[in-house]
Amino acid sequence: MKADEEGSITYKDVDSHGKEREYEHRVYLSANEDGTYTLPEGVDKSQIFYAVEDYAGNKDVLALSEFVSSENSGRIRVSMVDATTHKDVDTTFVYRIKDDKGKYVDLDKGKDINFLPFGRYTVEVFTYDRDEIKFYGSKTQEFELTAQDSFKTIEFLVKEVVFAPVSVSFDQAVPKNTQVLLKNNNGDVYTLPAAKFGKNSFGRSVGAGFYSVFVNLPTGYELVETDPTVEVLEGKNNLLKLGVVVKTLLIAAVNQQSNLVTTVQYYNASTAKRLAYDQAYQSAKDALAGKLTQAEVDAVVAKLQAATTDLDGKESDVAAVKAAVEAYAATTKTGAYANAKDRNRRAYDQAFQEVTLLLLQEKVTQEQIDTALAKLAAAEKKLDGKPTNFTDLQKLVEYDMHYQAISNKFIYASENVKAAYLEAYAQAKAVLDDPGASQAEVKEAIANLKVARRKLDGRKPRVVKPRKPRQA
Repeated sequence: MKADEEGSITYKDVDSHGKEREYEHRVYLSANEDGTYTLPEGVDKSQIFYAVEDYAGNKDVLALSEFVSSENSGRIRVSMVDATTHKDVDTTFVYRIKDDKGKYVDLDKGKDINFLPFGRYTVEVFTYDRDEIKFYGSKTQEFELTAQDSFKTIEFLVKEVVFAPVSVSFDQAVPKNTQVLLKNNNGDVYTLPAAKFGKNSFGRSVGAGFYSVFVNLPTGYELVETDPTVEVLEGKNNLLKLGVVVKTLLIAAVNQQSNLVTTVQYYNASTAKRLAYDQAYQSAKDALAGKLTQAEVDAVVAKLQAATTDLDGKESDVAAVKAAVEAYAATTKTGAYANAKDRNRRAYDQAFQEVTLLLLQEKVTQEQIDTALAKLAAAEKKLDGKPTNFTDLQKLVEYDMHYQAISNKFIYASENVKAAYLEAYAQAKAVLDDPGASQAEVKEAIANLKVARRKLDGRKPRVVKPRKPRQA
């Protein structure tokens, strides 16, 4: 378009219908013989237009400034094309370009064609819709703009993703917080939501292709299959069936063990039934880490529950322990204990101490009680003392009691000697009154009393009679 003397590029005139309209000052350029055009001097490229019209009358007009820049520059167009047909793929993507010094250049991303100075460049696709397209080549390309090759079309080979429905279903119910993920070869991960109508199913539409399946199940649930995969085919309802083993009851039964073994039901149960429970518990622990079918898991749980029910332990008989403690006092007052060999008496006392310690324990098993009481009974049987003979001591004490009333040796004995005798006499009476006194103690008491009596040194004082007066 050419401006007039006043600088306007439009003018007004009457059309064929007699109406005034505004027209552009257009100057049409004729092509040279070689098909090129000679541009007029002094006219800005934004005022020179390139028009194309097809046989149907469709026109497209573009300012020359859109595809012709300053000297020493070229044009580029970046597009994504079908890897097979090489036709443009209508998709949204973002690219960036850096020069041979590694510096990113400024581009008008809103334009289909951009101008760049001559030089070497690298273009890379920065972001794109991974759900819509799949790359079939590198995401970076190098190119060079020169005077001889000033227009570059950079094509990235892709394929539009074809979607198809896929469902993953389980053979029994799984918790609501179960996660089902699909991962393709590019590392893209897709989460399958729970299906609204499918029983125990998760599904959505994804691009056709091969996927690894990852199932995140809560504690107590295990996937039967190892590293499952699924191929999603175009135009097909794709279904993958997976098995689940539920171990929640097994975990609960195993966790119960730590409390159960502290109860009388377990530790006072018969040895055979306690052993049966221990074996069932160990099998259950092994099953937690093992790869079992649901039927096998259910059988392990049933066996452990039955073994638990069979435990027949009752409360420990602490009363028997208390009775044994009381009986000890009576036993120690017998000649069997007092006159037993020293080693047998010490063994009996040690067995008794073990029995008394049971009363201080917070948890006492019946087996511990039975063992301790049996040991005490056996030690008591080995007490080999004979009944103590108190006859001689009894006679001696009775004699000395009469002796003290009539003997001048006692009555008039010196104070120290008499005190020593009385102490020996008191000790002899104490031994006589002690039913648990040993024969040795009786013998010693007799000897001590006799010695003390012999040491009595009393003498009756002489009475001095008054002299009769002499007769004169």
